[in-house]
Amino acid sequence: SIMFLQQQAAAARSVLRGCAWLSSSPPIIQNRNEDQAFGFVAETFYSSTATWSRDLCRKRKRQISSGWRRPFSSTTTTTTTATTTASSTPYNTRTRQISFLTDVEGDAAYFDRFVANSRILCFEPVTPNTDINNGEEYFPYTKQVAFCDNPDHYEYTNSDDDDDSQQRAKSILVYGGDVCDKGGSDLYILRQLLSLYRRYPGRVCLLMGNRDINKMRIVPEMGLDGDDASSLPYHGGCWWLAGTGLDGDPLLENANAGQSKVPSESPADRLRWILGKTMGSPDAFELRRKELETEELFVNNSARNISDEEVVQSFRKACSPDGELGQYLSSAHLVFKMGAILFMHGALPRPEVIHACQKESLWSSVDYAIPWIVDPQEEVQSVDSWIECLNSFAHEQVILWRKSMQHFDNTSGVWTTVGGYNTAFDYGNLLQFGMGWLPSRRKNPTIVYSSWLNDGMPQQFYVRSSGSSTGDTRYAEEVAKFFSLGNLQLIVSGHQPHGDHPTPIRISRSDGDAPPQYILPCDTSYSADTRWICSGSGEKRISKGRGSSVSGRGDVAVCEVLIDQCIDSDYVSSTVLHGVLSDGSKFESVNLFDVEEDSDLSLVGTLLDRKDFVFEGSVRDDSGEEMDWWVKSKLTDGSFLVSTGKGYEVSNSFATRRI
Repeated sequence: SIMFLQQQAAAARSVLRGCAWLSSSPPIIQNRNEDQAFGFVAETFYSSTATWSRDLCRKRKRQISSGWRRPFSSTTTTTTTATTTASSTPYNTRTRQISFLTDVEGDAAYFDRFVANSRILCFEPVTPNTDINNGEEYFPYTKQVAFCDNPDHYEYTNSDDDDDSQQRAKSILVYGGDVCDKGGSDLYILRQLLSLYRRYPGRVCLLMGNRDINKMRIVPEMGLDGDDASSLPYHGGCWWLAGTGLDGDPLLENANAGQSKVPSESPADRLRWILGKTMGSPDAFELRRKELETEELFVNNSARNISDEEVVQSFRKACSPDGELGQYLSSAHLVFKMGAILFMHGALPRPEVIHACQKESLWSSVDYAIPWIVDPQEEVQSVDSWIECLNSFAHEQVILWRKSMQHFDNTSGVWTTVGGYNTAFDYGNLLQFGMGWLPSRRKNPTIVYSSWLNDGMPQQFYVRSSGSSTGDTRYAEEVAKFFSLGNLQLIVSGHQPHGDHPTPIRISRSDGDAPPQYILPCDTSYSADTRWICSGSGEKRISKGRGSSVSGRGDVAVCEVLIDQCIDSDYVSSTVLHGVLSDGSKFESVNLFDVEEDSDLSLVGTLLDRKDFVFEGSVRDDSGEEMDWWVKSKLTDGSFLVSTGKGYEVSNSFATRRI
């Protein structure tokens, strides 16, 4: 079947090369070159073949699980010693397996727990490299993360004329951004991810998060080197603090002209202020000191107190273009599309941004989330060209940042004081794109900082049982159009914490028989703070809390998102979530896309109707007011994980279908 599709594709290209056909074709095709025309036809053809591809993948999966093997024709091979018959080998649809990890934020314990729980990753022993001068990657650790490449985890293919038919599909890791800040092991996480990225070319995708992008500010605001206040660049404050009267208010007048408007008694004082008051990381300075002291003990086998100056220099070095964070940004994307899957850190911009577009349809062009372009000469007309525009922009901005740091001037001020797009600071556009607000106090149309949730729930995607809408219905409609325009089944993201389990959002479709589509926000960085609502009798579920964890993830919770994708059709055949919840219980979901096999899956990613469910615990809060509950997952034991939230406060319960 796959060979047939390939043959048809080749035939289609041959037809498109015919001038007579092009001259008689519709204008929408006449005005395109061969690749564009073929892409247009293929895109149109995709919608009609998506169901066929899905059914093929599912059919093969069912046949394989039942022991079916493709009936190959026997061929005779003559050798000098005997005549033998070639044996049949198992046939599977070729698939790749994708694991998604996001928002680790420097938590080494969680990263290690994720790898231990993962079905595609593992740790392998390695000889540490503690010599920074030998030209090799500095890596002061005895283990490195690697791909397991266990044959049991992969499906194989066998085609009669495919020389690579016995090669298994390679697994892939997508990291969703936000590497640093809260867990106390920023350097460890950066080095592990970069090492994996280099050792497995093409199998690791890194995304930019807001906590990664804002580190581009460290060198411009701290300088390249120097241990005293005189070495610090002039800092005129932060635009978002204007009028507050706080340190960093650019409107404050100093007694001495030219004096910085932020703490500048020493480099350490300024760095503490930057991290704690402008980056949401009040503990990052002291956590870096502890990480450096641990590293010192390992490298030199002796304990030593790390000074403030050494902490400052560590941040300056790591956040320079050649440092670990700079290398991460140079390797990362803003958005990544793999067939029918789209990965980003945040979300499509919110309703108030859509209203500002003043368009009949948001997708008459996709230029609403590229705000640095003041007057686009050529509108972006497809999701793929939009993605290319975003990633080219990010890459160019990182290059400009690198060049600017090579010719650093500590008297010219900092972008942070003025903010906005298209300023005198060439790399400032990316810094602004990583923030939620503009200097005008309007929401920033960015995919980095936007969220799918509103006050802890996906309120823009559902209607309460009373019939009242909880959000802007136009947003949900436009998101559905985006899925259709991009031929998407799944958008996977991070950024906003919401309990100990990702929050699937099922996209409402007018064509009821069409394959399901989901948004999957996966930031679980506040897992340990999840509450469990339990009944008054029986054994109660209780969160294990933060325990010894430095971050909000606690000591037990972990979740891996595993996506199986058909290589030949790019169709998502399976998405499964597995791990440990905040109460310590292990879980595994059923396949989100197996709706034809399990009609209950149509409930996952939607508002729960209490008439249809029996809860393990109470469904009312202390005030007795009604709460909205969301179906997060159907587990392999038949129960449903349900959740409700307000802000960052999330409560869980289990429920079963009412008989």
